[in-house]
Amino acid sequence: MHGFDIDDKVKISVVEKPDLEVLRNLSLETFAEAFSVRNTDENMSTYMGQAFASDQLLKELSHPDSTFYFARLQEQIVGYLKLNVLDAQTESKTKLGWKSSEFMYVQHTRVSELEVIS
Repeated sequence: MHGFDIDDKVKISVVEKPDLEVLRNLSLETFAEAFSVRNTDENMSTYMGQAFASDQLLKELSHPDSTFYFARLQEQIVGYLKLNVLDAQTESKTKLGWKSSEFMYVQHTRVSELEVIS
């Protein structure tokens, strides 16, 4: 099994409102890398235009139950994580009655530069 040697190299930081354009550009890039193979150009353009519009991301950044985090490798942003809880969550409730979801996108080109260990 392969993994990444990330001893003290990856740092996680909260995304703040002034980081909006960095988050937007990273979101567009990583979403396209992850999903463009399985979708039409038209569907990708429509979804990305809505989901990653600056006003939409600002609304999500401002939501008290939604938090974005940057993943940094050697001070370079290589991905982001979004954590939704309670009212920010759009998925159905869990068996315990509370809601949460998260997803993380990482830039493929930057991750490939990590030292792979086996």
